[in-house]
Amino acid sequence: MVQRNSLFVLATLALVFLLLAWQGYSRYQQFSRYHQGMATHSVTAVAGEISNLIQSYRRLARLYAVQHRQTLASLLEQPDNQTSAKQLATSLTQFLPEYSDFALADAQGIPNFTLNSKNLAEPCRLQLLDFARSGSKQQPIKIHSNKKGSHFDIVTEFGMHNRTGLFFISFHIERLNTILKNGHIRGHRLQLLTYDNATQKPSEQSLKKSLDTLFSVFAKKAHATEKNSPTPTNLNKLLALQKVSDTPWVLVDTPDTTLFQQEKSKIIFEMSLIFLIFALVAFTVLRLKRREIRQTGEATLTIERIESERTRIAMDLHDQVLGEITHRIRETDNYLISCETNNPLHQQVSALTNSLNTMSEGIRGIIDDLHPQALSILGLEATLSDALEKRIQVIDRLTWSLIIEAEIDQLLGSVNQLNLYRILLELSQNSVRHAQASALHITLKKQSEDNIRVLVSDDGIGFNKSDIGINSHGLANIRTRVRSMNGDIRWQSNPNGNGTCVQLDIPYERRQKG
Repeated sequence: MVQRNSLFVLATLALVFLLLAWQGYSRYQQFSRYHQGMATHSVTAVAGEISNLIQSYRRLARLYAVQHRQTLASLLEQPDNQTSAKQLATSLTQFLPEYSDFALADAQGIPNFTLNSKNLAEPCRLQLLDFARSGSKQQPIKIHSNKKGSHFDIVTEFGMHNRTGLFFISFHIERLNTILKNGHIRGHRLQLLTYDNATQKPSEQSLKKSLDTLFSVFAKKAHATEKNSPTPTNLNKLLALQKVSDTPWVLVDTPDTTLFQQEKSKIIFEMSLIFLIFALVAFTVLRLKRREIRQTGEATLTIERIESERTRIAMDLHDQVLGEITHRIRETDNYLISCETNNPLHQQVSALTNSLNTMSEGIRGIIDDLHPQALSILGLEATLSDALEKRIQVIDRLTWSLIIEAEIDQLLGSVNQLNLYRILLELSQNSVRHAQASALHITLKKQSEDNIRVLVSDDGIGFNKSDIGINSHGLANIRTRVRSMNGDIRWQSNPNGNGTCVQLDIPYERRQKG
């Protein structure tokens, strides 16, 4: 039994471990899907906002170039005209307050005027040349770094008197940073990268293969990566990416390095804690069950020893004492037959014979109490009814009833049948001796598929539940017998005259034939 319970507990723990592992895995997958969805929504919205910003800058640049084409053409012809340059800078500040610098170039992309310097930075000069040579009306926008910070450039054409020029405006990246900040999700890293192959739809694999061509825009400043230098972007786990329309930019969302690891560690800790608590409870229950089985075994062994001793005493009384008394009765009977009735000793021997017969009947009653053989022959109802009749027949005021379903004897083993017989006798004697009851009712019935319900009630004076078991060997014996049967017993009583009801539930077993 103990080994079977241990195997059951181990199997249960293995099942719980698998369920918790599956629960942890499902929870982690749900966490991943949640952040994946948030990242997708974020990059879609932010990429759209950045695209709208760039289109707005382009539209304003073209509009400004059209409105001020005469001043632009004049400055292109006379780059040393400081008056025109100042007027152009003032109006451009009012029209595009977010610009940082501007320059003019001829149709071949050769700059001949800048606001602050005659020399454009190399990346900007190359962008002008690329725009002029390609003839594109919408050049790719790239982010450059210089001593003043990072910026990106918008180039647009203007014309006046058959003279064509290029108007080059540089913008700070603060607006891009603001958009990235507003789209930031806790635990995520939103980054804007450039992707050289503008005709190819970017993917996680293609981005990882082109790390040396990427630029990254962060919350406060932009960083450009030189070829073959480490990139500040962690693309080991891309949650989402989105190409920004009309630009070579790709917006990516990557998690913080500890986001998923912390969640995984949290799930493992919680699942482990639950498993340890469950294991502790399971082993505690197993320990209690083992102690219960041990106590049941000890109670069963105690009852067996008691019944064995009772049987031995009954046999000794029957074979020795009762046999000797029976022998003396026969001797006195023989003497009475041979003795004349007027003999003075006849009356004394006759009285002695009657005393020996009375003693013999008393010893037979004791033997029957010690080892009631009628149980196996007549069954529980008949044997108990006869015992109750003999025990309480002297109490005229007490009425009693006994109701036992017919199949109860078949549902009890011989040991449990004897235990139940002695329990019911003890309870009935308590009602007679202590409760001052006038009515006693005993009922035995099949309660369920594996349980027998026993009810013993009287209308006596009752007792305090706290007094149960105090200086009461009878109640202690009842508990021991109930424990040996794996049963459960409950008392319902109070000392206000409402009587006592004892409920006993016993698991049954089919009696073995023979």
